[in-house]
Amino acid sequence: MLTLYSQSRHSNAGTRGLDDYAKLIYVETALDTELAPAILAGQLRLVLITGNAGDGKTAFLQQLEAQVEAQGTSVHLNPQGNGSWFEINGHKYLTNYDGSQDEGNKDNDAVLEEFFSVYQGSDSNAWPHHETRLIAINEGRLVDFLTQHSERFSALKAVVEQSLKDGSVQNDVAVVNLNMRDVLASTQSQPESIFERIIGKMTSAKVWQGCDYCALKDKCYVKHNIATFQDEQTGPKVIERLKYIYKLTSLRNQLHITMRDLRSALSYTLVGEYSCNEIKEIYANGEADKILHGYYFNAWCGNDITQDRLLKLLRETDIAQGADVRLDRGLDFLGLDAVDWLQFDQRSEHETQLLANVHQSLPNDTALSESKERYLSHRNVVGMLRRKVYFERRGENWQTLLPYRSAKLLVRYLEDSTLLNEAKSLAINAINRGEGLHNPMYFNGQLAMQVRKVHLGTIRSYRLFPSDVFSIEVKDSAMNSSFVEHSPQSLLLKYQDATGLTAELELDLDLFEMLHRLNQGYVPSAQAEQSFYLSLTVFKNVLASAPYQEVLLTTNGQQYEKITRDEGGVLQLERLVAEVQP
Repeated sequence: MLTLYSQSRHSNAGTRGLDDYAKLIYVETALDTELAPAILAGQLRLVLITGNAGDGKTAFLQQLEAQVEAQGTSVHLNPQGNGSWFEINGHKYLTNYDGSQDEGNKDNDAVLEEFFSVYQGSDSNAWPHHETRLIAINEGRLVDFLTQHSERFSALKAVVEQSLKDGSVQNDVAVVNLNMRDVLASTQSQPESIFERIIGKMTSAKVWQGCDYCALKDKCYVKHNIATFQDEQTGPKVIERLKYIYKLTSLRNQLHITMRDLRSALSYTLVGEYSCNEIKEIYANGEADKILHGYYFNAWCGNDITQDRLLKLLRETDIAQGADVRLDRGLDFLGLDAVDWLQFDQRSEHETQLLANVHQSLPNDTALSESKERYLSHRNVVGMLRRKVYFERRGENWQTLLPYRSAKLLVRYLEDSTLLNEAKSLAINAINRGEGLHNPMYFNGQLAMQVRKVHLGTIRSYRLFPSDVFSIEVKDSAMNSSFVEHSPQSLLLKYQDATGLTAELELDLDLFEMLHRLNQGYVPSAQAEQSFYLSLTVFKNVLASAPYQEVLLTTNGQQYEKITRDEGGVLQLERLVAEVQP
């Protein structure tokens, strides 16, 4: 399992290809249950599997070949080893494992021209019906090739461009974009997500039988971690809570979580970075810090120096960085006794002894000269206890420990379309507050945008946009795809006026959190404005070019005058009155 971790000191060979261990923990996805049967039934003429490195493109083709061979069909590798061909009931199949590489003396462009040669022209009806070609190819390389040869492959280019947008199958061509796959999503046919099933495979009892004969089995943090997830009663609760953190990380839309990323992060969570012999030395030397970090509730987000890209992002959602005055005070003074814990039947209690020891050894003197060291010591121990509380406290209020206050609300909006009008009002009111207008009851759903900031000006002017030019929807890029697991990634606030001008603002978790806090009176820092406000600034710049008929004036952001231009060009001035709340 150590080889699955991307930054492993031993070997990261497990991050590439499909070795014996990778096969042991392989889980079927929609590629196996939906795409493979459609291919072998001859329903598709061309299959383009795109995605990032580590998404499992080549692994799927090799699994498909293994399935075909198991049914008695001979699979023939091509001379360069970058693909194969086989035939089933007169239907020929041709595969290419990596459409971005050269083959011998043939450069990549020539390889692709030969592979796509039967899909030329503007009429897809002329393409072969008794042959299916499958290729794993980087999305950028695919688009680049079809753009460069657009005249020869005009029909194919049109199909690919549309399919990349929504995952739909057109003219028996499937573009399976694994960048759209959500490893945390469940489907009607598979209620357990890829994430949950991989954890199940990684912690399968048959994989860990050897631990039963180890002298450290009653102390080892790896055995403790595995037993936690294996527990039939409480293990699923821990998995649910870990999955929720991954969900929030995914909703930030900063990283598409590939299969490689997922296995790497989970590997570190379960076993860390030390081999069995190294773990024995750590226990023999009594290195409590290393042992405590090895427990899953500390290891799930890596450490301060990790370079694993998913663990680094997870660390930005570290429960230890949050604050809950009552809980933190209880943990600081009482330690483990401050919380009612879940019970695990099959694991040792050595971890509670270690946590109790480090809590009891916390400095409690009041000397000012030691204040910094005392603070850091207490913060470190309380941070570890907070992480354990998140995963193992009884009850359902574990979500409150996360640093995102709006996460639960965003997830509700993504899952329930009947709440989208509420989401629209939240977004527009927050944008108004960000513009310095603090009382949404005056605007009746209108969006106000400051015209310009005048140095030492006493009157601020705003353009008003009516509510009905805005709409909000759930964004799911793979909504028409049946070959990848998918779920909504964000909300999309859209503007469209009578002139045809359009603008879109994608509300990922970070921006939604900012808007949510604005509604609660939060004033963003300059750094926050530069990072999270960039997309909002682009959205507002588009709106600035739209025609308008109303201007809002205020001196204090609390009382407002409105100037309206009617169809005859006459300007009317009126004082706004706040609408009465029911």
